[in-house]
Amino acid sequence: MTRIRIIFSLIFLAILLLAAGCESESAPASAPASLTTTHTLAKITTRHTATTTIPPVETTVSEPEPVPETILSKETESLSPGTVTPPANNHPEYIRMDATTYSVGEIVQFYLVNKGSEIKGCDYNHPPYTVYLRLPDDSRRAIASGNPARSYLTVISEEEIASSTGPFSLDTSKLTQGRYIIRFDCGNNVAREFVIMAHTPASGLL
Repeated sequence: MTRIRIIFSLIFLAILLLAAGCESESAPASAPASLTTTHTLAKITTRHTATTTIPPVETTVSEPEPVPETILSKETESLSPGTVTPPANNHPEYIRMDATTYSVGEIVQFYLVNKGSEIKGCDYNHPPYTVYLRLPDDSRRAIASGNPARSYLTVISEEEIASSTGPFSLDTSKLTQGRYIIRFDCGNNVAREFVIMAHTPASGLL
């Protein structure tokens, strides 16, 4: 009897093991581990746009330079220390000339004109004058003077403004090129500057 129980027990155990094996086979396969997909991102080239700020164009309007005024000043003559030399142009409107630039050999003609009180005290029939060469060091050398015995075509009338005495004349044939000054030695010593240039012979066709 004991042997029969053992046999039944073994048979029952075998059935249990068989049943357990069938259940394990029929059990669904476990889900596979989740797959991780790795996506490689393509490199994106970033373009940097440089913004250049162009400054506004400034329009510069050039204004004409002002003409400097000529200031008349007293000049000391180097040849005679202590004496004051009148300026090159001292009321030049009182001296009328036919030109301001001459060539060596030309005749300079000029008049003393009644423009006001600057010539008060002058002898209108024979107003004395001196012509000077202006040297590079700004000193002056007298090269001609008026002839007190000479008579003139016109004579100043004190009551008539713009009347004149002259013409006075200066022969430049023996002079050199340079700057010259005519100064009347009476009244307020009116003076005017002019230029003598080297003579240039006229060219012509043969």
